[in-house]
Amino acid sequence: ATAQLAAAVQGQAIPPAAIAELTVANVLLAPLLEEALFRGVLLRSLVAGGGTMPATAAIVIQAAAFATYHLSFSEWLPLFALG
Repeated sequence: ATAQLAAAVQGQAIPPAAIAELTVANVLLAPLLEEALFRGVLLRSLVAGGGTMPATAAIVIQAAAFATYHLSFSEWLPLFALG
């Protein structure tokens, strides 16, 4: 992928296989990994962490972490709602 990125920066054509790999990584893998991280690991650990945190508070914290992770402050509120 690094060679393809270097080629793109230099104005060279990117091979179709590299475009397909990047598309799969960005369209399929990234969202699945985000779900696993934020809803799988973070949310479960907040809820299961001794049972002292209500599920609603854990969901709000997880959503805030999701929105902040994307570092798009103009879209923070919509991302918070989706998180």
